[in-house]
Amino acid sequence: MPDPARSSDLLPRPERPPSPALVPAIPLSPAVSGLSSGKASLVLAAVFALAALAIGLLTPNVMPLGFLEEGGPVENGTIFLYLASVACVIMTRMPGLTRTDKLALCVVLLSLAAREADLHKAMFGISILKARFYNRYGSLEQIVMAVVTLLPALLSMLWLIRRGARRWWDAVVSRRAPALTLMTFLVIIVLAKAFDRTPVTLVSTGLMASVPATMRTLLQSFEEIFELMLPLLVMLAVIQSVLIRATPASPEEAGARDWSVRVHIRRNRQNRYEPHIELEAKWGGSRQSCMIPPTTDFDTPEAGTAHALEWVATWQRLNGQGRLE
Repeated sequence: MPDPARSSDLLPRPERPPSPALVPAIPLSPAVSGLSSGKASLVLAAVFALAALAIGLLTPNVMPLGFLEEGGPVENGTIFLYLASVACVIMTRMPGLTRTDKLALCVVLLSLAAREADLHKAMFGISILKARFYNRYGSLEQIVMAVVTLLPALLSMLWLIRRGARRWWDAVVSRRAPALTLMTFLVIIVLAKAFDRTPVTLVSTGLMASVPATMRTLLQSFEEIFELMLPLLVMLAVIQSVLIRATPASPEEAGARDWSVRVHIRRNRQNRYEPHIELEAKWGGSRQSCMIPPTTDFDTPEAGTAHALEWVATWQRLNGQGRLE
């Protein structure tokens, strides 16, 4: 075991700093480490799923029916949170997003808020998001107006897909937290729609003659609570992107004192090797530890280890402290 005081002398010294995309994200504290983790969105989804189950079982005996109905607290809360997410996107500088990207994202979020508020039904008397409006109920003039109304949202979604689909998928493969949160967002949209359509599907396919009121309320609870979660996931992704952008240059800058690290090399599903850095330090007087997630993977465990040690050496040279274990 090398002398801790001189461990930095035994580590490889890079000729030039690696790309900023490969810099490990040092959390500002163990609490922030959890928020910036790729598992944060899954934890949020699990909490909301449990809440939806509890509310569905307690309605209407404990919770009033109006709690989940249109115009109720849950729906109004969803609309408010969508507006808050728009403000969050506008006020936050996010890496990799141009002004046009942010404008398109805001248009999509405002469209989701308008859908939640049923503005399209108020304008046309029926949902313009269903096929029967175009092939059965809508006149030619109404159909043209509906297309014009939906066009900004459609163009914005196409723009975001064209601009970011490949980068997003690469980030998902690398398990970057904002990308994983966006994936959770898409999955929750699909699940919410599935809960909404389940009663109709059960009856139309003949699986059930009618859906019991208890089951219908439970499905409605999952639909509404999951929709409430969607804007929160957007804000979580924005916060995670800020935490990544604001990565401190060293544990010392992150507020850590008397820090030490352990390097763990793990093989992922693609049979490549990821360096995980366990940082233990004093935050606010108490000693705590947190995991710094990997930013890339390597063909061999030796390459992953060299990458991790390279950055530990950089931290040590910046602050003249720290131990490698």
